[in-house]
Parts: sequence; C-alpha cells; structure tokens
Amino acid sequence: MSNEIYLNPYIWSPPAKKANDQKPVQQDISFDDVLKSKLDVKLSKHAEQRIKDRNINLTGDDADKLNQAVARAQAKGIKSSLILMQDKAFIVSVSSNTIITAVDKQHLADSIFTNIDGAVII
Repeated sequence: MSNEIYLNPYIWSPPAKKANDQKPVQQDISFDDVLKSKLDVKLSKHAEQRIKDRNINLTGDDADKLNQAVARAQAKGIKSSLILMQDKAFIVSVSSNTIITAVDKQHLADSIFTNIDGAVII
C-alpha cells in the first residue's frame, strides 16, 4: 500500500456573467463631502465659502498634510496658525480644530496675516 496522494491540476475561472447582471450604482459624491471625510479639522462656514469661491482643490494627500500640520501646531502649543501649503494658505484655529479661512495663490500676493501665533510650512 502506498501513502502517496495525487492531485489533479485545477484551474479556476470566474463564473460567466448573466445578461441581467448590473454594476452597482455609483453615488455622486461632492468635493466638500470628500474633503470633510478626509479632514480631521472642521471647516468654518467662511472657509467653506472661500474654498468654493476661490476654486481651491485639495487632494486626499493634501488633506493628510493639512491634518499633520494642525497636529504639529497643536504639539507646539500654537492656538492660531497660518499653514502654508504649496500655493495655498489656511488660517486655522488650532484650539478649536477649525479652518477659519483659505487663500489661493492669486490672493496670497501682498497679503498680511494677523492674530496668529505660529506658522507651519508644508
């Protein structure tokens, strides 16, 4: 008697699709919803309006960088911070974890930022 086991090769293929199979319906998700879901910080109504008016776009990576910048400011004890990111700037109330306003490249020229006690450049 032999203790050898023989296996037949088995090739798997996915089942054929039926004619009535439908792809799941993809919901339209707004940029604001994506931004809010990625950001740990809140957006003030003013900041939301500025982001829309100035057509400021943030990627998921940008949102992560913004979250990290706020965390760094918080670790340093900053209460109100200017966060500079590429061609955008954000004024953040670190103590309330809220973005107060957002500025694009066009509006950055000759700007003066007041009432901040720290800046984070990313």
